[in-house]
Amino acid sequence: MAIRLIKVPTTSYESQETVIGSQTFNLLFKYNASDAAWYITIRDTALNPLVAGIKVMPNQNLTRAYSYLNIFEDGDIWCRRSSATRDPIGRNNLGVGLSYELVWISSQEAIQRGINDVTQLS
Repeated sequence: MAIRLIKVPTTSYESQETVIGSQTFNLLFKYNASDAAWYITIRDTALNPLVAGIKVMPNQNLTRAYSYLNIFEDGDIWCRRSSATRDPIGRNNLGVGLSYELVWISSQEAIQRGINDVTQLS
């Protein structure tokens, strides 16, 4: 599987188990109303934090900065704009089928699409 959509909870503070690549992780989603931003903490299935407090930014590779930790087998989590909106990411527009989506993109798919460290998804 080259690109996989990641479900985002409908509440502002929730965790869920998610398969990324062939591994299972627990993703903790928090929406911070004071700075109008979503944050993700990636944990193993025993709820040990692997990376905490990743700010979700539009059209960005969210996990590339942590590649040295070898958390994911072969790919990264990205936030992509999935509609023509120019609105910022907010409390109710991040998730599958909404203005912004979280996706896991394999390294192979990134190469095929010409996506690299400086590319912004659109």
